[in-house]
Amino acid sequence: VLREQSSTRGDCAWKEIGHTETLKDNLDPFFTTPIAIDFRFQETQKLQFQVFDVDKARCTGGNIGGDLLGLFHCTLGQVVGSPGRTLIGNLEGPKQKGKIKIFAEECVEMKSQIYFNLRGVKLANRDGWFGTSDPYLVFKRRRPDGSFKQVLRTETVRDNLNPQWKPFQIPLHRLCQGNMEELVYIDCNDQDDNGKFDEIGHVEVTVRQLLSSPILKLLHPRGKVKSVGTIESVSPTKIIEVPTFIDYLAGGLELHLLVAIDFTASNGNPRDRNSLHYNNQSNPEHQNPYEQAIRAVASILMPYSRTGKIMPLGYGGHINNQVNHCFTLCNNGDHFVHSVEGLLHAYNEALVTVALSGPTYFHQVIEYAMKVASSFKDDSSQQKYMLLLIITDGVIMDMNETISALVQASNLPVSVVIVGVGNADFSQMEELDGDGKALCCPFTHKVAKRDIVQFVAMQKYHQCNANSMERLTADVLGEIPSQVVAYYKSMNILPLPPVPPPVTTI
Repeated sequence: VLREQSSTRGDCAWKEIGHTETLKDNLDPFFTTPIAIDFRFQETQKLQFQVFDVDKARCTGGNIGGDLLGLFHCTLGQVVGSPGRTLIGNLEGPKQKGKIKIFAEECVEMKSQIYFNLRGVKLANRDGWFGTSDPYLVFKRRRPDGSFKQVLRTETVRDNLNPQWKPFQIPLHRLCQGNMEELVYIDCNDQDDNGKFDEIGHVEVTVRQLLSSPILKLLHPRGKVKSVGTIESVSPTKIIEVPTFIDYLAGGLELHLLVAIDFTASNGNPRDRNSLHYNNQSNPEHQNPYEQAIRAVASILMPYSRTGKIMPLGYGGHINNQVNHCFTLCNNGDHFVHSVEGLLHAYNEALVTVALSGPTYFHQVIEYAMKVASSFKDDSSQQKYMLLLIITDGVIMDMNETISALVQASNLPVSVVIVGVGNADFSQMEELDGDGKALCCPFTHKVAKRDIVQFVAMQKYHQCNANSMERLTADVLGEIPSQVVAYYKSMNILPLPPVPPPVTTI
């Protein structure tokens, strides 16, 4: 029996996900019934495997009867991040006997996308005698209650009744949950200058019809017989399989974590109770905002680091008689720590030896991450990707240099996660997060190749308890899988062959 304790439900209850078949008279069973579970990279998905001995299989109210032989606890991230997506563990129970071997496979539907290359033909004009429609398409999926949810919107083509939109792809599971007979609603609208729109026409078809019909006749928005145009395929609409984040993990993708901590004076004296760096020696349970952010984010990422190494850096501190904007927090001659606890220890040690100073510069730690990530490109035998976590308390003084560095970094295997602590004005950080508009270098005017920055402010999660920290990690890490895939896709790099599972007998 598989049960999950999801970090977003806000309680400690275990929910049953499913169970396998019962195999009789077998002390080394190989279960063949798969159990489907959603993978959420940005969460700690705690799993519990229960193994029962049942003389007679029975299900009562969703519960399995029988004697409990043992339990095994892990996270879904540990399973997916293990070599060969295979995890072996010892069963816990009264007799402390037995092992369990867990295999993870990705559903094929998650890899399938529908490719579209569409144009409009003789669309109705909704802008009157003195204008021409500005058409765009909206794809919607029907919900169980009969309403529709928007899945994708194309770009708007200006002043054109015969527009051709850029080719695009929609994940099959997002469009129709993998059901080829699912109805899809397509709107063709005219974009107005005031932000509103006028419907040109619509069509409702199944996914199977989308694949087989090169011409779709639009229906008049008010049900009139009058023609309002057609949507036609420039090239065949087809289903294609694309590599996923899990495919790259299966090929041995190594995620490297670099954590950069703000040691500027605006944080306040670490001995002051109001400091963002306050270290309460009398209460080991107390965590300052930096410790909370470190633990929340690093704990999610560690299962995907096969080396178990974290590189801790500081910036804005006074060290070796000068202000340094990129320095190691390790004082043992090594540049790495080997656990989240090791990272927290290095941070607290540095609070004693490093004087807070300033100003706040980002570009040097970004350039350091770029230097490390550049070395990843030279190793074709293994795929590596850098995750840079920057924790800061406010305004940066090198905005132009930071944007320039991020634009350059968009060509490298690196993502930047920024967590803002305290109550400062973080509007600059919102600008660095390129969700709305691609970053443009103020010196060369080059545009970022892809979006690599995600920012969240901890003040948004004001309670700073376990549940709010889990929501923070969900928001700040949610884009990492798509950013990883976007990088390798931009470089035309496919996942490496799957790493074989460990050769271990149980």
